[in-house]
Amino acid sequence: VTISMIGYRTVTKTDVLVNADRTTTLDVMLEPVTLEAGEVVVTAQRPLIVKDLTASEQVLTGQELQKSWVRTVTEAVETQAGVFQSYFRGSSQLQAVYMIDNLATNSGLLSDNYSGFNTSTIQEISVLTGGYNAEYGDARSAVINIVTKEATSGVHGSVLTRMRPAGIYHFGRHIYSKENYDYAFFDLDYWTARSRDTISTQFYGIPPEELLAAWRSQIAPNDTLANYDKRAEYEVEGTMFGALSEDLSFLLSGRYKRGVGIFPQAIPYNPEFNIQGYVNYKISPEFKVRLGGFWGGWESAEFLGVNFNSLESAQESQWLAPMQITQPYSSIKYAPMGAIYRQWPELRRWEQYYIKVTHLLSPESFYDLSLSYLHDQMDRSDRYNAVPVDSWSRRDDQMKIINRFLDRGYFHTWDKNFSKLLQLKADYTGQMTTHHQVKSGFTLKFYDFSYEHFMGVHEGGNRWNLLNVFTGHPYEGNLYVQDKIEFPGLIVNAGVRVDYFHQNRLAPKNLFDPLAFQPTTPGHDPSEPLGYPGTPEREPSKPQIVVAPRLGISHPISDNAVLHFVYGHFYQRPSWTKMFGFPFVNYTTDMSKVLDPYADQITYMEEWQGWYGNPEMGFERTIHYELGIDYNLADMVKLDITGYYKDGSREANVITGVYAAQYVATKALMMSNSGYSDIRGIETKLDTRIGGPFNAGISHDILWSFAG
Repeated sequence: VTISMIGYRTVTKTDVLVNADRTTTLDVMLEPVTLEAGEVVVTAQRPLIVKDLTASEQVLTGQELQKSWVRTVTEAVETQAGVFQSYFRGSSQLQAVYMIDNLATNSGLLSDNYSGFNTSTIQEISVLTGGYNAEYGDARSAVINIVTKEATSGVHGSVLTRMRPAGIYHFGRHIYSKENYDYAFFDLDYWTARSRDTISTQFYGIPPEELLAAWRSQIAPNDTLANYDKRAEYEVEGTMFGALSEDLSFLLSGRYKRGVGIFPQAIPYNPEFNIQGYVNYKISPEFKVRLGGFWGGWESAEFLGVNFNSLESAQESQWLAPMQITQPYSSIKYAPMGAIYRQWPELRRWEQYYIKVTHLLSPESFYDLSLSYLHDQMDRSDRYNAVPVDSWSRRDDQMKIINRFLDRGYFHTWDKNFSKLLQLKADYTGQMTTHHQVKSGFTLKFYDFSYEHFMGVHEGGNRWNLLNVFTGHPYEGNLYVQDKIEFPGLIVNAGVRVDYFHQNRLAPKNLFDPLAFQPTTPGHDPSEPLGYPGTPEREPSKPQIVVAPRLGISHPISDNAVLHFVYGHFYQRPSWTKMFGFPFVNYTTDMSKVLDPYADQITYMEEWQGWYGNPEMGFERTIHYELGIDYNLADMVKLDITGYYKDGSREANVITGVYAAQYVATKALMMSNSGYSDIRGIETKLDTRIGGPFNAGISHDILWSFAG
């Protein structure tokens, strides 16, 4: 009888007697031995059904990005279910936050997020559009977390180039084609008729050939405008990452794109770039330090999807258009520079630098501690000196001999703002027992920002200056604790989060007359008449604090099906522009006094160029409910069906007529937490995972949205 077992020496017993119908028992002591085997490599794959996922999460890996058509983070996010034209389940991008390796890239002033990261650096993009755990905040509709690549051995790299050939990429013929009406209609016959017209003395008696030549000369576009279809668009992106030693690893990536608009515009190119990277160093097996960051930005004359172009900044933003010609009948097609109600090309720069420490306290617990600095700067001013200082729009604008077309515009306007954010973030994770994983942490954020808007024109011979000028040093933070409870048939994510912010300023005590320009308002100088600012009384702003419970439940019905449910409160601070804005109007031509709302001159609050800041503004809230099922069909197809309901309240909304009711000369509009929204919808998504080169996916979203 031979007895064997893996890991033990084989024993053979001979001459063992076994009688019929009897049981013979052998007791044998097996001696342990050491076995040597070859290396076994196991390749892991993300399971089709993630049993501990309690809310909607969509993950796009770096490999999937490489195989797809998308070339930007924004395009990648747009391919996910529930996302359409920067709306997340019916809520705008204002309610979303982007993160790079768990650090937010939201600058706060206008709630803009930087997302220009190089796709070749991305390990995965996680898009959370349902209820998320208590560790995530500052967003009511979505959290997009970008995880960068990291390697423990070898050096890896890639270089990617792209080119779009020169050509016309819009409908219709060339904007400056000689077949267009401005060239073809105003021909020799037209000018002959005008030269013989005794009523129109402007052209009477002038030889029609001279008039035609003058007209053709005036409508000859400059090279920047005329050659828009002769510029190819180029882009190059290079990334290198890996490990230089067992303790030292790195990532370095750069991208430059010489963008070309599909329409003629005031500048020939729309360049953009991004440089990002990090260095990891293991001081010990338990202690790792990372230094990293990014620097990126763009200059563009196109209409950008930034929040400055929305009501987040002002009603005036709805009127302003880029310095771009989108149709052949445009009145500024020969002179976009200086045209009234046109915004100058946007120059934007973003940078973030951070240091992050990861400390493994034990096999069951660790903490992360990071300190970061984020700077967002925007410049929309006449950097090309196209408008003379002593000439002003409407009064001095020059038209061509056919006065439908602008020959030279003198629109003085600029927007300059910046936001600096210093952030301290700490997170602790501990596996307390087999069934409980606890995570807790806090974040502190300190802001320093400046906002400067100016638009000056002459109305009826008088100068009219519309401004919105303010600065601020607010701060905010959060605390959270959550517990992940895991049992074979039930996974629960339960947590609570506390958010707070403080405007940290002295606000005018009389909100109906913040300039104290009314003689009856305390602080008005009795020696000054109505309309001259005084020294208004002020009072400190108050901190705002909210508590947000979160609950997510996952119930694995079987190995192939999971039912999940979410309930949670999600709070978000409104953009600082809604709390600090100070829109005003004056009529001075003294540029040393024009930006000072309290200068000794007629000044009053105005409504169009921004919101008058509300010192009592609080958090906006969304209560989120979600119920869904994920189903695995034969390990080849995954079906997700999710229903959700979002109950929004305390949302920023406009108080109309507040100032006009008391003071005719004051028309500023203020935001308050008086709005609401009601969004409900169903998402259906089907994805294949077939072992081969071809896979497919399809999704369907339907939602109903109400707001007021």
